[in-house]
Amino acid sequence: MTVYTTIDSPLGDLLLVGEASPTATGGTALASLSVPGQKGAAVVLDSWVRDDEAFAAIAAQLRSYFAGSLTHFDIEYTAGAGTPFQRKVWQALDTLPYGTTTTYGRLAEQLGLSRAAVRALGTAIGRNPLLVVRPCHRVIGADGSLSGYAGGLERKRLLLDLEAARPPPGRRRERRAPLCHGDIPRLINRPTGWSRGGPIGDRRFSDARRVQGEEERATQEPQGRDGSRGTGPRGGRDPETRDARIVDARHAWHADCPLFPVGGHRT
Repeated sequence: MTVYTTIDSPLGDLLLVGEASPTATGGTALASLSVPGQKGAAVVLDSWVRDDEAFAAIAAQLRSYFAGSLTHFDIEYTAGAGTPFQRKVWQALDTLPYGTTTTYGRLAEQLGLSRAAVRALGTAIGRNPLLVVRPCHRVIGADGSLSGYAGGLERKRLLLDLEAARPPPGRRRERRAPLCHGDIPRLINRPTGWSRGGPIGDRRFSDARRVQGEEERATQEPQGRDGSRGTGPRGGRDPETRDARIVDARHAWHADCPLFPVGGHRT
């Protein structure tokens, strides 16, 4: 028989759904814990029975948690929910300590998943049926942002503030130094499937192409009226002139690079 109850909390009224279990503390194994307006939240069915007393032990733990005096839940969950992959992800969430955070990438690495599986991992986290007690709120973006949360970002922020695990306000991805000439081969010859990392990566990749093009053009000269291409080993009119043009191209690129100050670049 499925039983349910609601309890008040700083997140709003929590809907708790469970099944009778002789091994669970208080006699009820928790199947779902959701908040108002949650995406994919449980909906009370006519066949369910309201039984506040069945959740007394669980409700006591939740109140202690929100009061700041409980850091670990001792709650039995019902078995069988979710796909094998989702259950694997949810088990990893159960290991995240109170007062800490991890990122989607680190969690994927912990589970031995490829980078291509990070999206599937995020979907599995979003379908966690046990908010709060199974701490999916402790998974944040790589740049320190809250990222997503089925219960809403304001609730995720509240939970992390409660646990004093929220990243400092304004924290963002570490700024990189301006792209320098030495980065060009690494970016141009990146392996297939390499992610550019969004707008910043796209701009750096485009800049690398532009600089490489400038240097290639600097080593080439159009044919003269007589059809000759000059005396340089690559068709430049003059080796010294050609080398000077290369230096000019690199100098323009390194002008704002801290590793190669103006006048200090390598030629």
